[in-house]
Amino acid sequence: MRRALAIGGIVASSLVAVACTPNQVIFWLDAQEQVASTPDLQDDADLMDAYLALPDTPDTPCSQWYWYAIEAGWTHELWMSFVSYVMPRESNCDPGAYNPSGASGLLQIMPMWADDCGTTREGLFDPLTNLRCGLYIHAVQGKNAWSTW
Repeated sequence: MRRALAIGGIVASSLVAVACTPNQVIFWLDAQEQVASTPDLQDDADLMDAYLALPDTPDTPCSQWYWYAIEAGWTHELWMSFVSYVMPRESNCDPGAYNPSGASGLLQIMPMWADDCGTTREGLFDPLTNLRCGLYIHAVQGKNAWSTW
């Protein structure tokens, strides 16, 4: 059991160091609790295998938001081909970015989309909400919804 805690602690602290979202940290802490509660050493190996299988954060502009984008539902491929291109041009990677036209957040979402995305205009400044809304817009209108594309 002590070994499980040590491995789980390494995983959890490593994940925090690579800028995981709060939900991802909670997932790993829950996994650590499950491993710690059982004497099965296979759990240790399974947890470490899952950790080692995580892809590296890509070396792209705005990569500090990569894991948020993945949690929001963007794929790695869409991050590489679209999000990492649009985000620095729209917001300079700043979740608090605001345009006089009303566009807000990382992907500069127009306030008219807030209702469709189940949020408020202010909610568009939340990185995860903004990325989820951006994914919805991408599904509805495609890449051309962003003028920088």
